[in-house]
Amino acid sequence: MRKILFFALLFVFPTISFAQSTKAVTGTVTSSSDLEPILGAVIQVLNTSRASVTGLQGEFTIQATAEEVLVVSALGFKTQNILVGDKSTFEILMSVD
Repeated sequence: MRKILFFALLFVFPTISFAQSTKAVTGTVTSSSDLEPILGAVIQVLNTSRASVTGLQGEFTIQATAEEVLVVSALGFKTQNILVGDKSTFEILMSVD
């Protein structure tokens, strides 16, 4: 019985830790009206302190799991919530508010 429990735990724990592993998520944030990059947009992982700010070309990098949601906001634009899922690269178009 102990061997069965041991092997069951051996296969369950790696699966749980794999599901929670973070990955580098990258992308660009641009204005949907003129397709220009947005400097200073904030990308935050919902309900965490992890955040990133876009650079001159609207680029960002942040650590997130597949189950987490990115909250993308910029002054003068509508805030967006985006599920990370299996993607690791995003092209985010922001609509004027």
